[in-house]
Amino acid sequence: MRRLAGVLAALLVLMATGTAWAGTVTAPPPPSVAAQSVVLMDASDGQVLYAKHPHRQLYPASITKIMTALLALRHGHLDQVVTVSAKAAAVRGSSCYLQAGQQLTMRDLLYGLLLVSGNDCAAAIAQAVGGSTANFVGMMNREAAKLGARGTHFANPDGLPNPQHYTTAYDMALFTRRALADPEFVRVDTTRSFNFPQKSGPPLTFVNQNRLLWNYPGDLGVKIGYTNQAEETIVGAARRQGMTLIAVALHTTPAGIWSDPEHLLSWGFAHFTPAVAVTRGSRVTTSPVRFGREKEVGVLAGASFRYAAPQGGPQVLTRRVRLEPLRAPVRSGQVVGREEFLLNGQPLGEVPLVAGSAVAVLPAPPPLLWGLLALAVGLWTWRSAQLNVRRRRRYRWGRSALGQRWYGDD
Repeated sequence: MRRLAGVLAALLVLMATGTAWAGTVTAPPPPSVAAQSVVLMDASDGQVLYAKHPHRQLYPASITKIMTALLALRHGHLDQVVTVSAKAAAVRGSSCYLQAGQQLTMRDLLYGLLLVSGNDCAAAIAQAVGGSTANFVGMMNREAAKLGARGTHFANPDGLPNPQHYTTAYDMALFTRRALADPEFVRVDTTRSFNFPQKSGPPLTFVNQNRLLWNYPGDLGVKIGYTNQAEETIVGAARRQGMTLIAVALHTTPAGIWSDPEHLLSWGFAHFTPAVAVTRGSRVTTSPVRFGREKEVGVLAGASFRYAAPQGGPQVLTRRVRLEPLRAPVRSGQVVGREEFLLNGQPLGEVPLVAGSAVAVLPAPPPLLWGLLALAVGLWTWRSAQLNVRRRRRYRWGRSALGQRWYGDD
């Protein structure tokens, strides 16, 4: 009983800390972090490797600008010329010292936004992309919902305190995962210094505020933030051993802003290795096809699926193939189902399944064949009717003959 109680107590401790260890028997000691809320995510598939209060809603501060940059790259153009409004130039907080009437490219504004966290750059981007700050904020919230965020609501493009401006560590990892898929975002965000043009006079040299670029091997950025309400916040990412990990820390300490992402990333790289569940184009199974020239079609993986496999302990990868009923015609590359992956019983993700070749409809018989078939059916029906008539006549005749013999015997 004491041993059982000890096991249960250990499980409760793991549940309380929020450790996500993909179902292994013995989880490693969790990373040491000071933040109230953290998430460590594998960027390839969104797999959460470790979490502590991942859905707690907190102020994000300037890591908000990851979403601002994401929308600028998606809906704007890098060479687009933006004229700074008086309202944008007057935004309080961290600044790139923009002046009303100053003209800059969207590329310049992104460098000011991500390297030195210019709130004035955020406002100028929002007005240029959304037509107004209010419209841009609506775009931010719609994009957040589209990416699967359930605990985020934006009220501005810069992260200044607002009761209606909050997020979660998990949601920020989702946004960052999408941002890191854009090479231009990574290119800007990992730039160490940039000469920022001024309205008059020589450019100002801005140095990236993210110390991880200098101190953590393989670092990919991405953003830091601070307000009195949010305290220190940071999103970090790094690529090693063919694996990209994202670390988010909300409401941390001045020391934790650097140590938290380092500890999370190092813990992930030490305890997980990249693995491939399926590669695009590989044959998964076959599927029957109704009314087709071929009775079945080969089913291929429509995408590759990579994940982080825990080192040590059991690793049971389960595959579930779910196919739709197929009826000819079938197009080559047509989505015909999906393959789901589970690691030690925990869902990892899925890939679409596609038809490996086209299947044409089975051609209809020629008219002559239809005519012969109809004639055969007609003859068979007529013959069956004739036989039935003869059977009935014989039956009646037999009964009549039997009756005559009976009465004659009396």
